[in-house]
Amino acid sequence: MTVGAVVYSHEKKLQTIIHSNHHIRNIVRRNVHHFLSLREELLDNSIIQCLVASDDPQSPLIDTVRIEQLNARVTSDKIQLALCGENSSGKTAFLHAFLNIGKMLPSGDGPVTARITKLTYAVPGEACIRIKKSLRDHTLTDDEINLSTYFSSEKPNWMGIGRALAKHVKRPEGIDEKSLEFAEWARSVVEIHIPSSTLALGVDVYDTPGFLSDDAPVLKEILHDLVELIHPTLVFMYANPSTDDATKGCFLAVKTALHDLDEMSIFFLNSKADLNRMPKFKQGMNENEFLTILAHERIQRYKLLLDAPFLVNDKLEGLPISIDQCQCFDLCSVNSQLIKPHGPTMNEATIRRIIQFVANNDLAIAKRVCKLVLPVIDSFFDLLHITTHRTQEHLLQLYHDAQVWEKKYSEIYKSQTDQFLSDLFSKIFQQLNMESESIVQLISSVRIPQNLIQLTVKTAVRLQVITPTVRETLRNFMKNVFEHIKSHSDMIQDVVSNEILFGALRNQEISDFSALLLDDYAMKNTGGTSILYIVNTISTPVLVCSRNIQQVGIEDETTSRVFLEDIRQLPTVQDKNPPKQLNDQIYRYLSNIGTMLAEKKNEMQRAIELWRDQERAKLLSRIQMHYDAARPFLSLTQETHSLIEQHISHFIVIECQLCAAEDMAKMNRLIPEIRSGDSKSTMFSLFTADWGDKKNLLVKKISRSLPDQPTAAYYEAHYHRTVAKLGVPNICHLSYLYEHRLDEQIFELWMIFLPIHCSLEQYLEEHSESIPIKTILKWLISIIHALVILHKNCLIHRNIVPSNIVITADNCAMLIDLGNWHDESDLSIRHDLSSTINGANEDIKGFGEIGQILNAFIEQDETISAIIDQFNELMLRCSQANYERPMAAELVQQKLNFINDQRHALI
Repeated sequence: MTVGAVVYSHEKKLQTIIHSNHHIRNIVRRNVHHFLSLREELLDNSIIQCLVASDDPQSPLIDTVRIEQLNARVTSDKIQLALCGENSSGKTAFLHAFLNIGKMLPSGDGPVTARITKLTYAVPGEACIRIKKSLRDHTLTDDEINLSTYFSSEKPNWMGIGRALAKHVKRPEGIDEKSLEFAEWARSVVEIHIPSSTLALGVDVYDTPGFLSDDAPVLKEILHDLVELIHPTLVFMYANPSTDDATKGCFLAVKTALHDLDEMSIFFLNSKADLNRMPKFKQGMNENEFLTILAHERIQRYKLLLDAPFLVNDKLEGLPISIDQCQCFDLCSVNSQLIKPHGPTMNEATIRRIIQFVANNDLAIAKRVCKLVLPVIDSFFDLLHITTHRTQEHLLQLYHDAQVWEKKYSEIYKSQTDQFLSDLFSKIFQQLNMESESIVQLISSVRIPQNLIQLTVKTAVRLQVITPTVRETLRNFMKNVFEHIKSHSDMIQDVVSNEILFGALRNQEISDFSALLLDDYAMKNTGGTSILYIVNTISTPVLVCSRNIQQVGIEDETTSRVFLEDIRQLPTVQDKNPPKQLNDQIYRYLSNIGTMLAEKKNEMQRAIELWRDQERAKLLSRIQMHYDAARPFLSLTQETHSLIEQHISHFIVIECQLCAAEDMAKMNRLIPEIRSGDSKSTMFSLFTADWGDKKNLLVKKISRSLPDQPTAAYYEAHYHRTVAKLGVPNICHLSYLYEHRLDEQIFELWMIFLPIHCSLEQYLEEHSESIPIKTILKWLISIIHALVILHKNCLIHRNIVPSNIVITADNCAMLIDLGNWHDESDLSIRHDLSSTINGANEDIKGFGEIGQILNAFIEQDETISAIIDQFNELMLRCSQANYERPMAAELVQQKLNFINDQRHALI
C-alpha cells in the first residue's frame, strides 16, 4: 500500500467516526424537534389541557424547558479538543502531526507560548489569523492577517506562516509575567484559520500554554475560561511514562485551576513513546509482530498511569483496571513518525482513539436528551394506558398496595444509607492517615505560590484520599443495594403489576450517576422502573453528600485565614529544600481537614434523612395523584382514549428512533453484520448477526413492506420495549434497536435480541426420551407467570407455539416472539388486550396446546398418575379457551401451582 493510500485510509476512518457522530446527533435533534411539535399539538386540545394540569402526574408533558436547552447544544457540528500538559511534553509537535500540517507553531524547552491558540478549518483562499480580545470577548484586537498567499503554491509555506504567527503567540520579552500588561496580553486568543484534512472533518483544536503551579495567575484563568465556555475534551500530555513529580505537579496545578469544574473529560496521552526505546522492537519486523509489542507497551504504560493517584482519581468513577476497557489513554511518538510503517501506524491509531473518545463525549449531550425525552414519552403512554377500562375497586386495591410498597422501600433506604456512612468515614480517616506523608512530600517538591498552597492541599486530599475512598465505598454500597434487590424480587414484581405505583415511580429524571451504576450491573432489563427508582433515590443523596465531602477544607474561613497567615510568615516556597515549618503547616492543615471531615458525618446523616423524608412525601403524593387522575377516566375512557390515540404512532416512532440512536452510540457507531437468515415466508424474518463484540445476536425485522402499515415494525418494537421496561420475567427481552438505511428515504427497523440457546420445538425434536413432569411443570409455571403479568398490564403475547418458547442452557423456559405468523394483521393492536375481544384467551389456548404437546413426553409414574390426569384436564380446558369459555391466566397459574404442590407432597 502506498503512503498516500495509508493517509487516505487513516483520514477515511476519522471521517467515519465524525460523520457517524453527526448522524446520531442529527437523529436525536430531529426527533426531539418532532416530539416538541407533537407535544404542542397535543396540548392545544382543551380536554388534554385539563388532564395534564401542572400539579398532575403527567406534568412532564408540559415541562420541557431543559429538553429544549440541551437539544440546542446537540446542534453543534464541531468536535472540540484542547491540548494541555507540562512544558516540553511534545504538545506542539504532536499537534502538527495530528493536523497533518507543517511546523508553524513555536516550540522548545521550557515555557514558549502564553496564549491559547485555536486552530480551525478554512479553505486556502480564506486562510488567516485573527486575534480576539479574550474567550469571553470576541472583539478583534488587530486587523485580520491574511495567510492565503502562503497556500498559493502546491506545498504550503509553513515556515512563512510560523514567522507571521511568532509575535502573536511567543511570550513577550521584557514584561513581568505577574503584571497587568502581561495578563491583558495573555487573555487574547489567537485564531488560526488554515487548510487541514483533520480540521476539515469538523474538528477545532485549542493549544494551551505549558502549565506549572507557579505560572502567572492569568494562565490559570484562561484555562478555566476555556473549559467553562467551550467544554472541550482535554488531552493531557505527559512525557515520562512513570508520571514523575513534574507531571503530577502539572496535573495538580491543572485540577487546582479547574477546581469548580469537575465535569470536563480528559484523555491521557503518554507522549515520546519512541519505538527505538521499546524492548524487542526491531526494524523490518512484520505488522503482527509490531502490534504485539505495541499492545504490551500500552499495557505496561497504562499500569504506570494507574499507579499515579492524582491522575487516576480525576473522575469519581476512576479509570478501568484493564486497558481494554479504557477509552481515554494512549501513547504516541512524533519522533517515531519517520520509522515507517510502524511509527505512523501507532500515531494514527492514537489519533483515531482520541477522536473516538471526543466523539463519544459529544454524544453524551445527545444521550442526555434521550434520557429526558423518553420518560416524557413514557408519560404519554401512561396517559393512554390509564384511559383503558378499570373498576373503582381495582384502582383502590392498587392504591393501597402502592402505599405498602413505599413503606417497605423506606426501611431499605434507611438501613442501606446508615451502613454506607459508617463505612465511608472509617475508610476516609484510614486513607487520610496513610496518605498524609506522600501529600506533604509532593506539595513540598513542587514550586507553588503561597496563595495557592491551601487550595493545592485541598485538591491533593480530594484526588488522593477522598475521591478513591468515596468511589470504593459507593461501589460496595450499590453492590449491596443490587444484592438486596435480587433477594427481594417481590418488590420488583409488585411494581410491574401495579399501574399506579408503576406510573408514580416512572415520572422521574434519571441522574447521570444512576445511569452509570445501571450500566455497571446486568439488571437493566429486569424490573427496570422499580430498579431505576431505587437506584436513583438511594444513590442521589449519597452522591451529592459525597461530592460535598470532596469540597471539605475550603469552607472553614477561620482555618483558611490562619493557614494563609502561617504560610506568609514562612520563607519562599520556591527554595529547593523547603523549610520544615512549611511541612509542619501542611500537616496541621491536613489535621484540620480531618476534624472538618468528622463534622461532615453528622451533616450527611441529617441530609440523607431529610432527602428520604422529602422523597417519601413526593412518592406518596405521586401515588395519590395517579390514583386521583385515574378515577375520572373511568367515565371519560372512550373519549379521552380516542383523542390521545391519534398521536400514538408518532410517539412510538420517536421512541424507537431515539432508542436506536442510543444503541448505535453504545456500539461506537458500528453497523450490525448480518451473517445468516431464514426464509421470508412469515410476517417477520430472523437473522443472526454480530455487532461489535456482541456475537450471534438474533435480529428480527419485517419481511416485506406493508404500505397500509408503514410503522408496523415500530409498533412491534414498542411492544418489546414495553415488556422489557415492565421487567416481565421469563420473557426474552429486546436488547437493541437499529435503523438500517435501505436508501436515502427508506429505513427498516431491526429488533435485536441476545442469542437464544434452543427453542422448545428444537428441544423436542432432539430429545426423544421422556421428560419428568416436574420439568414440564417448571417450564409451564414460568410461562404462565409471564402471561399473568402481561395480561395485568393490558398486553397479550399471541402466537404461543413451541418455536416461541426458548429452553435456556440451565433448562429454564422463556417466551419469545419471533414474529413467525403469516396473516398481515394490524400490528398497532396486535398486542393490545383492550383492542380485541378474545386476545387473552388466545394466549391461554396456545398455552394449553403446548401443554398437550408436552403431555406426550411426560415420564409415566404410577405414584403420580392422578396428578398427571389433573394436568391433562387443565391443559385440555386451556386449549379450549375462547370468548364463551374464558380462562384467566391467574386461575391457570393457581391450578398449576396447586398441581406442583401436590407433586411435592408425594415425593
